[in-house]
Amino acid sequence: MVSLWTTEHHISQLALKALIDVLNSNLGLQLPKDPRTIMQTPRNIELIPMEANGQYWHNGLESCLKRIFRDMSTSMTVSINVNVDGLPIYNSTTKNFWPILCNIYEYPSIAPFTVGIYYGNGKPKDINQFMSPFVEELVNLLRLGVTINGYQLNLRIRCFICDTPARSFVKAVISFNGKYGCLKCTTKGRYSMLTRTMTYPELTAPLRTDEKFRSMEYSNHQRGQTPLMQLPIDMIQDIIVGDSLHLLELGVMKKLLTGWRTGSMTLKAKWSVTQKKEISEYLVKVKFPSEIHRQMRSLDFVSLWKGLEYRNFLNYVGIVLLKDFLPEKNYEHFLFLFCAVRICSVKHYENFLPVARKLLTDFIDNFKSLYGTEFITSNVHNLCHIVDEVERFGPLPSFSSYPFENFMHSLKKNVRTGPNPLSQIAARILETSNTDSSQHFKQNINKSSRQATVEQKSGKAQLVFNDFKLSTDFQDKWLLTKQLDIVKFSGVYNEDAELQIVGRQVISKYDFFSKPFRSSFLHIYKAKLCTGNFTSTDYFKLQDIFCKLVPLIRRDSVVFIPLMHTIE
Repeated sequence: MVSLWTTEHHISQLALKALIDVLNSNLGLQLPKDPRTIMQTPRNIELIPMEANGQYWHNGLESCLKRIFRDMSTSMTVSINVNVDGLPIYNSTTKNFWPILCNIYEYPSIAPFTVGIYYGNGKPKDINQFMSPFVEELVNLLRLGVTINGYQLNLRIRCFICDTPARSFVKAVISFNGKYGCLKCTTKGRYSMLTRTMTYPELTAPLRTDEKFRSMEYSNHQRGQTPLMQLPIDMIQDIIVGDSLHLLELGVMKKLLTGWRTGSMTLKAKWSVTQKKEISEYLVKVKFPSEIHRQMRSLDFVSLWKGLEYRNFLNYVGIVLLKDFLPEKNYEHFLFLFCAVRICSVKHYENFLPVARKLLTDFIDNFKSLYGTEFITSNVHNLCHIVDEVERFGPLPSFSSYPFENFMHSLKKNVRTGPNPLSQIAARILETSNTDSSQHFKQNINKSSRQATVEQKSGKAQLVFNDFKLSTDFQDKWLLTKQLDIVKFSGVYNEDAELQIVGRQVISKYDFFSKPFRSSFLHIYKAKLCTGNFTSTDYFKLQDIFCKLVPLIRRDSVVFIPLMHTIE
């Protein structure tokens, strides 16, 4: 218990030593005097020297898998996602970590884990030296698998999920802003003197192929060989560009919001001081459902927004707020992006991916006329490659870097001042591996996502599901049934051990937008909440829930938008 508490709260060994002394002297306990004994801290951390005074620690993929699946009771095959990224550790130095992280696609509840970490000035100088320990081990594990408790754990590589600079680095290709920097197609960039950036307006260039990449035929794109060529992956398709965090939220959405706020892309859509004040007032008043953990900040902080804030604007707030603050053509243009991202993010809409492809192509084409060809940077261009990746891997959240980014944030907390930060973080990772239940496999239980339990909050019942909850709070009380009725949750009824929802239906609801198609196509509606627009109280089965709804107030109506991860 002490070791678990120490890990969860990032307690230093000095503080733990003081606690041990207090517990032993005042409570008569006989805990080991040395915190390293309690934490099972390894005495020696083996570091591999690398070029330019860098160091590398290899934790090992096999050791991670044996720990995670230590309770495995049947043979299985799992798919791993791989992430490589830079992590600055101090504000006043150029020293960085470059972790190699993995997670298990089939078990998203298992937190990412660290296979190896580089430490040095900037990124590793030699991709072969950096990646070879991981690649060589992975090649062997793909061939032989891992034996745990007498059972066979076989591996597959699903994809590599990295931000833009890291993708270019691990593939050993030119930078994303080079003339031939697109990882997916052979388009030739054009340098804009106005924005001083490379632009990629062409959408019909031939796609790159794995065969030509491995044959080193892209001489104006490839810098050299990469260890990844030893792996049984498609060097083009399996290294994704459609990571929603970096491409959509911190990329395109940030670009649009910055352009509207400053007028940097077009003065026709630039917001006035009064408009920016009104937008900010609306943003800070938005109350999201409890599943959305980060609330919105005003436009004054837009340059400091986190990826989740841009995500919430793109997926929820934007379509409601922008309707009153953008010219009609610019608003309809934004709807193309919104609708395409919705389709690409939810499995329920997978049959409409051809529609999303057309929407994204039109979005890029219209971007040129509305804002200018000089703003078709790599992020905007890469929108044309998203649907290919969704068709190959599934909805956008299934290959997002959010889990890795969140893990990197917790990883950084383990570094304190002092010498040998790589040894420090390696020791903390190994300590955590002994106690962290989030990195521990549990056999899946076939449990319907529409099973729920009743909990009490402030004397009122709330219904808690695996992935969302319903309560009488305004932002948490709305749901859409499979019969496409909007229901206001007011309580729970238990009849013969079967839970039912007590609520009232909205009588009249309407489409919120009609272009590029009716919003009801994506289960988005607007409705007035006056007393006469509700039925009398009724009962609804849990199995009839289609999704939870996000309610956003607009004038005298409420716009209801499905909470994406709850759509069944």
